[in-house]
Amino acid sequence: MADIYSDGTYLTNNPGWGAADAAWKACHAVDMLKRNSISPRSVCDVGCGSGETIAAMSRLMGPDVSFAGYEPSPQAFEICAAKAGGPLSFFNAGLEAVPDGGFDVVMALDIVEHVEDCFGFLRELGKKGRHKILHIPLDMTALSAARPAALVETRRTFGHIHFFCKDTALAALERVGLRTVDWAYTGSSTDFPAPGAKMKLLNAVRKAAFRVSPDAAVRLLGGWSLLVLAE
Repeated sequence: MADIYSDGTYLTNNPGWGAADAAWKACHAVDMLKRNSISPRSVCDVGCGSGETIAAMSRLMGPDVSFAGYEPSPQAFEICAAKAGGPLSFFNAGLEAVPDGGFDVVMALDIVEHVEDCFGFLRELGKKGRHKILHIPLDMTALSAARPAALVETRRTFGHIHFFCKDTALAALERVGLRTVDWAYTGSSTDFPAPGAKMKLLNAVRKAAFRVSPDAAVRLLGGWSLLVLAE
């Protein structure tokens, strides 16, 4: 675990530790499972942060589904542990503590881009359950390549050390032996209120372009992430 996740730096830059968009992520994850007729009895969230995503999923899926959140950061664990109870359990540990084959669905939502050995992480993730759900920000776009300072700021603020496009993200899964069952774009920027007039204009252009050609809009202008169901 990099120091920024244990020394308070990440918490300072991201005080909610993912809580703000947790319900949004939960809806997308639950919709992905429903679309593929998957009805798990146990779900694991690796790097669960605030724990709010699995808390929201539990509200959507009901008390018969058990959820386990694994979070190595002591600051984030303090936040998520307060939500424990009923179908929700939390552990102050990382992927290495998740039992092999222990869950029906294993999730890593906005995690892969933070992990130094992302291929090793994905290989280990593949052992933890039959179905995997990943959410990966698509930082590498034509716009970001033209504005490298934006990528530097993303690294400084959010700790991203890998920058993916859709094709490289799916290729990474294939490389470690994971089969993509389904995938979808999620509007990680466009679905939320934009700060400032420039971002509002950019998001309007993004949405218009996406209606014409989703792949081209994502590759050129960014603002989306990739949700993947793999096995």
